[in-house]
Amino acid sequence: MIWNKPFFRLSTIQQLWRKLWGWTPLYWLRCHTFTKYHIIDIRGQDGYDWGWIDRSHAMYLACFTLLVDFVEKEDPTVGLRTEADYRGDTSDDDWKFHKPSIDHQLANEQEVRALYDWWKTGRKAERDACDAIIDGLDLSFEKMFVKPDDSGLYTFQPCTDARWTRWTAEHDRLEAKDEEMLMRLMKVRQCLWT
Repeated sequence: MIWNKPFFRLSTIQQLWRKLWGWTPLYWLRCHTFTKYHIIDIRGQDGYDWGWIDRSHAMYLACFTLLVDFVEKEDPTVGLRTEADYRGDTSDDDWKFHKPSIDHQLANEQEVRALYDWWKTGRKAERDACDAIIDGLDLSFEKMFVKPDDSGLYTFQPCTDARWTRWTAEHDRLEAKDEEMLMRLMKVRQCLWT
């Protein structure tokens, strides 16, 4: 029978497979079915679940999703380490040489942790406080747009309530802070590796 020949044994076929293609097809299958390293899932971030989203906001969510993935999955102790964790048994002479780079690394780790903490708790608290300003304010279509008698076109009627003015100023401040935090994240992006 042909299957008893040495070439058709399973071990021979596996060895031939590894010589010709290595593990690439299996790695491709794993990455496209289970782990999906090439996909950034922004669902569940900042109230977004599904559907259309502007590319500018998707890019913002993707950056902070990558930060959250890094801190929670790759390096949960980032920003929590101290100088003593790096020093170990290093002699004083060696430590004088390594201390500046370790100080720089610790500062970057603390910045990563600060951004992570802001994204997970601080940002939501700030946004909730901002939205509380306009609780109970009538911002319905009928209130904001007035239909003239004969023209049939709606005209915008700006809200004159003081709460709207305060909310607008606070919202603009929070948008500027979001931009600032994104720039801070871009400055430490080279530190997001394990």
